[in-house]
Amino acid sequence: MAYVEPEEASLVADPVVEYMTKDQLQKAIQTAKKNMERAAKDMEFMEAAKYRDEMFALEKMMKEKL
Repeated sequence: MAYVEPEEASLVADPVVEYMTKDQLQKAIQTAKKNMERAAKDMEFMEAAKYRDEMFALEKMMKEKL
C-alpha cells in the first residue's frame, strides 16, 4: 500500500487570497518560503514540497496582479 499524504487546505485555496494586496502577497510568499526551508531542514520533505507549491502559486498570483 502506498503512502498518501492527507490533503490539507492550502492558503492559496482560501478565497481571501484573491483580495490580498501586493504587500500582503509578498508577506505570504516570504512566510511560505521560511516554512519550506524549516521543513526541509527538519527533513520533512513532503511538508517542504507543500510549502514550495504554495509559494509558487502565490508568486504566480502576484505576477497576475501586475
